[in-house]
Amino acid sequence: MIEIQVPKDITTYKTKTVGPLTMRQLVILMLVIAMDFLLYTAVLKDRNLSAEAIMYIAALIDTPVFAFMFEIYGMPMEKFILIFLLCNVLAPGRRIYTGSLRKEVDVPISQKKEKQIRKLRKRMIRESRKKETLKVYK
Repeated sequence: MIEIQVPKDITTYKTKTVGPLTMRQLVILMLVIAMDFLLYTAVLKDRNLSAEAIMYIAALIDTPVFAFMFEIYGMPMEKFILIFLLCNVLAPGRRIYTGSLRKEVDVPISQKKEKQIRKLRKRMIRESRKKETLKVYK
């Protein structure tokens, strides 16, 4: 009897169009081939460059486009780049503090006001010692 592996989750299955390539990968490959043809005929043909230099220039231009053929964490590359930029550049979780460390709200307190605050603090401490719920048990 013939055994066939069936994917558990059918939504993760990608149909192959030509060989091991999906439709998305095939379109990107065709785009890169067309881009290389235009680059060679419009720019590089009239220059006095070796075949090696032409291949290096084409590879340098093709590599970022080829990156869009792959999926990272199950997301297409453009979606991954968008999420990466949003989370790390535009709205990072950890933000850099750019203000001053001096509190601008605190104004110098007069001596009269300082005495009133001390009296109030002492009175609150005395009252807290009298209350049964605030006593410290040893």
